[in-house]
Amino acid sequence: MIRLAGLDEMPGGSPERERVRRYRRERRPAHRRAMWIGGGSISIPGDPFKAGAGGPPPFSGNWADLFPGAFQVVQSDKGIEYGAVMRADAGNTSSVAFALTGASPAVAVPIWIRITAPGVGNVYYDGLGITPAMAGVTIVDSVNIVLTGAGAGMAITPGVGSQAPGDTWRATCSLQADQSGNGKNATQVTPANQPLVAMGPNGVACLSGAATGDGYLRTNALNLPSPDVTPYWVFLVLRIDVYGSALPVMGNFDFALTNQLYPSNVTGLTQRHQFNVSNPGAGIAEGSWFIVEIKRSNSAADPFKVGGSLVTGNAGVGAVATECMFQSPGSGYGSLASMLAKVYTPNAPDWPAIRAAVTAKYGPVVAV
Repeated sequence: MIRLAGLDEMPGGSPERERVRRYRRERRPAHRRAMWIGGGSISIPGDPFKAGAGGPPPFSGNWADLFPGAFQVVQSDKGIEYGAVMRADAGNTSSVAFALTGASPAVAVPIWIRITAPGVGNVYYDGLGITPAMAGVTIVDSVNIVLTGAGAGMAITPGVGSQAPGDTWRATCSLQADQSGNGKNATQVTPANQPLVAMGPNGVACLSGAATGDGYLRTNALNLPSPDVTPYWVFLVLRIDVYGSALPVMGNFDFALTNQLYPSNVTGLTQRHQFNVSNPGAGIAEGSWFIVEIKRSNSAADPFKVGGSLVTGNAGVGAVATECMFQSPGSGYGSLASMLAKVYTPNAPDWPAIRAAVTAKYGPVVAV
């Protein structure tokens, strides 16, 4: 016979007795009581002590939620505006060009068009050019190809010119909207300098300077403070596509060393400032995704974390008026790198929660 057991009927020191004690302490509804049968127990649906109950809500996917009060929050899958001119692949022989117009989708995706025969082509959102989202579309001079699926709201318009089978054009990024609410958007108005919208881990779009050779984004009037006056933190999710390129992952447009971050010759990153601070980034191979965590307070104890590799060191002081991603004047531009997220904040981040969110959003492929 099965019946609900009172607390005094359960064996002393048994797990069931302790569960009921906790149950009463936390003033749970009286109808939710453990069932005891000769020393065993049966879970009641809705048991508040069931594994996984409670805890914080799942990550929304918006990094601004984990960085309240940030100076800037940009990410590659939200707030992306596409460039008006699609980028022709190196080696294309066609003379035709393609325009991309319309309202950018709320969730960014790579957009490619490839000619399969004169007047016919495929549209891809996979970032690989393997599985077409729209197969066999008609390509006629100046006639819109209205996109469906993940690209809905946009249209590709071919110009006038020859069409060579196999030639491909890809969408670029002209603006990353600041998710912090401060309006510190990262922009690039010159089509030839816009990074590509590519495919990152776990099906999340990324921005890539690697495939363009000269793509970068600039944030005017970001106005990062001097770290000795106002300390701040930096969070990045990056991939170095080619080490040893001596091109900056990020920097500034103020012609100073402030905020410069470079890939090393083999692995890891270096902060360049009055004092260089290098992190070998153990285990971070070329083409691997990883997070970067930096504190800047003009202290020798400032942490600089690349993936799971942590060093400390003072990268120096200096304010930044105009910030750049994939560029720093005087040092070249078009970094051979790709990015998923970038944050500058004056508030100490909850790094364990942020690392967990990185894994939840992008998967375990990102070294944390």
